[in-house]
Amino acid sequence: MNTTLAEKKSRIDLLPYFLLLPALLFALVFKIYPIFFSFYEAFHYKGALSLQTFNSLFADPNFWNSLWVTIKMNIIMIPLQIVISFLLALLVNASLKGIGVFRSIFYLPVTISMPVAAICWSMILSYNNGVANSILGSFFNVEAQGFFTDVNQAMWCVILLCTWKGCGYWMMFYLAGLKLEDMLCTCVDWGKDDLAARIHHIICNFEFTGFGLEYTTLERPEGRRLCRIGRCRVCGKRLCYGDDLPAQSTPDDLLADIFHRTFQMWRDAPEHLPAGAECFTDLFVSLFHEADRERVNEWLAHHGADTGEGP
Repeated sequence: MNTTLAEKKSRIDLLPYFLLLPALLFALVFKIYPIFFSFYEAFHYKGALSLQTFNSLFADPNFWNSLWVTIKMNIIMIPLQIVISFLLALLVNASLKGIGVFRSIFYLPVTISMPVAAICWSMILSYNNGVANSILGSFFNVEAQGFFTDVNQAMWCVILLCTWKGCGYWMMFYLAGLKLEDMLCTCVDWGKDDLAARIHHIICNFEFTGFGLEYTTLERPEGRRLCRIGRCRVCGKRLCYGDDLPAQSTPDDLLADIFHRTFQMWRDAPEHLPAGAECFTDLFVSLFHEADRERVNEWLAHHGADTGEGP
């Protein structure tokens, strides 16, 4: 049977909703429905519309104590999570070898459900055979602490648990904000505006931040580009400009060409060095893929002195 174009289009438009249907049903049954049902039950007592539930709640001293404890926990926990999450985001945003492993480790607590996390921490902080009490007793000669079972320590242990579990989640938001600087400037339509307008925008609004090298492998002769990278003073997003590198006969010739070009560009703004770089050679090595840096360092050891522009 032949189907019309409208029928095909209708099926295509409905496909995303069918894919989302399992998640929507789960949220409806286990989240949205309980919220509305609880709201309904709050205003009913023994089947009749009443405020008796709230009268009983506000008359219970345990409610006010629980409310005050919750407020104290949030006053301490929220600023603590903000500071720690921001510091973690700054750390994992750095261009360091193996940083992806630490990014995964910091985010791992988010993937653990709260019941499982609570069981793990209760075992760690157990009064009888917990790891924390074993360390305190063996190395610091401190008597066993109650932690979760101590009325003066329980709240702090809960804050520690929630902070440990929540920091990785908020870290990703800060990390996303730090990555915004990699977004290309939108002040100019780079595909449609004329060349003069693009050049004028770069000249007037370019704030230099570093260098970038685009390439696939050292052996591949095409697709290489050396750029000056900066941010737009208007929108704060990424700006870059540079030149395609000519094909070189050998990787050593390519490294020499990049070394000379980068050094000439660096002389205009030598104070700009990437994180962890202490001199120009560190900056030069940081331009390359991690897999190529050992080879670049070997080239510097053998040929760096021949460039006449050493570190």
